[in-house]
Amino acid sequence: MLGLRSPAKKTYANCWDVPGGHRKEDETALATLVRELREELGVTPIDANPLVDVIDGCIVHHLFLVTRWSGGEPRVLGEEHVRLTWFSYREAIALPNLALGIYRDIFAQLAAYCMEITPPAPAP
Repeated sequence: MLGLRSPAKKTYANCWDVPGGHRKEDETALATLVRELREELGVTPIDANPLVDVIDGCIVHHLFLVTRWSGGEPRVLGEEHVRLTWFSYREAIALPNLALGIYRDIFAQLAAYCMEITPPAPAP
């Protein structure tokens, strides 16, 4: 799931991005994730595994893979995003307006990993 950032945002306007936000000085990366997902999506992550840290200039993005959450279906809250959409890895990789180009590599690696752990069902 990616969020389309508002056209009014100073950074990554009109780009598809992973939900999240700025880490407060006294927060861990996981605490930031929990707070930001509550604020932006109205959900609380239950299973969130650190995935990768991405460096963009002087900013470090801590990416997590969230596989379970409470609070129902994620929904747009606040002004950060104008839309949320579930994409397959292939669809996400093909998006022309990803906030960070490195997302394509990360999504491709996730797709390959998921294929390894979830083999296709046998034909009937």
